[in-house]
Amino acid sequence: VVTSYHPGESLERLVAKGRPLTESQALVLLRRIVPVLVYLHSFDPPLVHRTISATGIILGPDGRPCLTDLDYAVAELAAPASSPLPPGPDELALAAPEVFMGGAVPASDIYALGLAVCRGMTARDPAALLREGARVQLRGALGVSEAFAAVLGRMLEPSLERRYADTRALDADLARLAGVRVPPGRAAEEPKPSREIRQPVPRAGEEPHADEPDEECRSC
Repeated sequence: VVTSYHPGESLERLVAKGRPLTESQALVLLRRIVPVLVYLHSFDPPLVHRTISATGIILGPDGRPCLTDLDYAVAELAAPASSPLPPGPDELALAAPEVFMGGAVPASDIYALGLAVCRGMTARDPAALLREGARVQLRGALGVSEAFAAVLGRMLEPSLERRYADTRALDADLARLAGVRVPPGRAAEEPKPSREIRQPVPRAGEEPHADEPDEECRSC
């Protein structure tokens, strides 16, 4: 199996280095990852990632995030699978409730992405954060605005009926949070790269090295 190498650092790595996301950084990250999910979910049947995590989101040298681990993606499973499928127990701990039962729908990726963002902002186990009853205290636990907490809270709804049904609706709400006017029936405008989460660009002839941030990134 041959895969391409994407230079940069994972969101999990940044958290481990004491550089959690701010609300503005999290919003930029979400607005760049969600269109990727819009694309995956546009297939017939939709392709569902299932296990988006802070480890699988790589922030490249230009600040753009890359979604990895697509080998776990499956066509939409509206009913429980007839035979065991990856991911394993560790990955399932970061998945939506319905994935535990062998089902996976586009809204499952919205839930998993919400967990990854919670991890990136708090450095805490997102599943434990929800088990502790922090859903009611989500705004305080994350230190975010009420509007951002409302969007994230809807992403993390255990009930499919109350969660975002599709990524286009989420994309539109994220655009409104960013102050972008979204005409009916049109996709939200893509955000510009965030300087706060940029990584150093390797010089010619050098191998990419993700451990040393440039001066621009030292204050993140």
